Amino acid sequence: MQPPPLPPLNCQLCGRPAEPGYSAQLCSICRKTLSKRPFPIWIKICVVLIAVIFVYALTQMLASLTAFERGQKAEAAGNYETAASNYADAVERFPQSTLAIARLGIAQYRAGNRVAAIQTLNLLAGRQVPKELTTEVNAVIAEMQRQY
Repeated sequence: MQPPPLPPLNCQLCGRPAEPGYSAQLCSICRKTLSKRPFPIWIKICVVLIAVIFVYALTQMLASLTAFERGQKAEAAGNYETAASNYADAVERFPQSTLAIARLGIAQYRAGNRVAAIQTLNLLAGRQVPKELTTEVNAVIAEMQRQY
């Protein structure tokens, strides 16, 4: 004797006959509707907000790098006042940049602003500085000490 056939399962949402072969008891209409649900609005807002913050941070970084590069070009050309101004812009945006602070101090010294150079180079105390840059900074400090 065979057991009686099981009654057809009904959709958990609307009560229509469920689609066989799936663990969730849903009819084909409810399954399609649920699978095409839009993203919640809060997710869309968060994605847009993160994108705006990312673009802003990227533009700030690019502006700082551009200022630093302009400072390098001006310093290479011997225009130390312009170089110091550009390095100051880079330091303003990234005050923890050891390289930008060192280049600013050196450019300030070369431009004749020894007081500002001393104050700027004092910011390097206790920082890890690459050997080449240390040599250049020490040479500038030694030159300042010889002059005074």
